[in-house]
Amino acid sequence: MPMTQVIFAYKLNSLFFDKFSLLGTGDCMRLVGFSMLLLLGSCFQVHAATGYSREFIQCMNASRGVADQAEKCLKSEQNDHAKLLQQNYKKYLKANPTRTEQIRKEHKIWEVRRDQRCKSSNTGKYAHVQVAECKLAMTIEQSNRYASRSFVPSKR
Repeated sequence: MPMTQVIFAYKLNSLFFDKFSLLGTGDCMRLVGFSMLLLLGSCFQVHAATGYSREFIQCMNASRGVADQAEKCLKSEQNDHAKLLQQNYKKYLKANPTRTEQIRKEHKIWEVRRDQRCKSSNTGKYAHVQVAECKLAMTIEQSNRYASRSFVPSKR
């Protein structure tokens, strides 16, 4: 380590410890170590929630509010997320073999609830877009829920 880095590290250390003089040297080091662990832990998340794809956002921006074009964008995104939902659902079932029947029942209830909540009594040209947006949002949410609950730690 070059001498300038050592001097800088020493000055930084002394600045830090002078600032927190109420804490002992060991306490400060534990605090710094714990902070580093938290930072590293946030960098290596096991599950990252998915949302709208970049292509979908671009497609919706390009549609400029035209209902037919927006519907095409939503249909394509819904198909992609429906596939992801099925994958995450299967992983969730596999991770919880003792609750398979209960999970299947809950999934059917969720499908009925999604269809009920996303029903529209409107008959305008944007009613289909509103229904598709609702179903897409609920599908993404459910898919993320399954993904977050299906983590199986590796066996060593």
